[in-house]
Amino acid sequence: MVKLEGTTTRQRNYLSVTPEDWVRSGLEAYISLRQNDAPTAADQAYSRLKLASLMRRLGGLVAAYADQRLGRTEDGRRWSPIPLLVQVLLARSWLRGAVSPTAPWSEQLRSLLSDEDVGEGDRGVRSLPWQDWLKDTDPWQARLRAELRRAMDLSLGEGQGIADLSVASVAMRHLQQEFRFQLAPKDAADTLVAEYDAVRRLAGSEYALSRLCQVEKSQLTDRGQRLASLLGGRSIAEHLAQVDQVISEVSAQIPEVAPERVSDWKKAYTRGQTRLVGDAPGRVESFIISLEDPAVLALERSSQLAWLAASPARDLEEFLGIATTGEQVLDLLLKSARDLIGSGGGGSLEAVRSVGRSIREALGKQRPTGQEPND
Repeated sequence: MVKLEGTTTRQRNYLSVTPEDWVRSGLEAYISLRQNDAPTAADQAYSRLKLASLMRRLGGLVAAYADQRLGRTEDGRRWSPIPLLVQVLLARSWLRGAVSPTAPWSEQLRSLLSDEDVGEGDRGVRSLPWQDWLKDTDPWQARLRAELRRAMDLSLGEGQGIADLSVASVAMRHLQQEFRFQLAPKDAADTLVAEYDAVRRLAGSEYALSRLCQVEKSQLTDRGQRLASLLGGRSIAEHLAQVDQVISEVSAQIPEVAPERVSDWKKAYTRGQTRLVGDAPGRVESFIISLEDPAVLALERSSQLAWLAASPARDLEEFLGIATTGEQVLDLLLKSARDLIGSGGGGSLEAVRSVGRSIREALGKQRPTGQEPND
């Protein structure tokens, strides 16, 4: 906003103009033309000349002020915050799983401009940088979207809305292909527009998305490999069912050993039943297999982010947690059983089964004649 010095308290977010003669005469000419006070055509022409002089000189001051606030890019053009605003909102849609980076342009634009649905999705099991990026943009997403709509609006008065999609489409394609944000020049001052200054902070670094994807890929790969190791070539449902059967058999013979941990396992296994009856096990197993696919490992930029965002992160974390709990309980029972009967062997399911059979035999010999062991 442009204001005359002396007409209001000076503020940093205003361009203050000294009321010199050319400013005063230009404003007087504007008022004269607005009120139709010029008596002759020559007077009207003179007023238009003074107004044009005001606008030309004022335009130069505004341009210099904008250059100072926004800065200029390496190619000499004035930086615009609108492309970065588009890219931050688009990246947020990708990370929320609202739209894939490889989806058609029209779907991505619709997600970019649409109000967000309420819900956290699977962000709680994502890597810390992934969660932090969404958390930081949470309080700003509605304001940024409103500002983007305003900047794109070309409507005149009432009637059908018209939008300029040219800037948005170029910014979207740049982020999808180059996978980097179009940041403000380093020497640019604050714009003093809350949304524009916020979007510069929220974007972080130019290659923030690349680093975020590296951390997320590492976390998902680690979880997938750990679960695969626990499964030992079995399906998720088969493995967990076998673990539950063995824990039930062995704990029935030595109920005094780690009853709290056995209870933890039963709760975890019961909680996982809703996932086991759906398509979650298949999706997680397919994801584990994909970790060895060269084509998947070679994915980069937006294609890699699309794969990461589509991964069954929550199901993977849930099944890994259940399987890990089962493995820990089995280890406790196996150790206690070995201490009881002096059995050796490995820590596989078959070894635990063998220990369970030995426990039944040992306990059967210790019981009074005629008393049957519990099954």
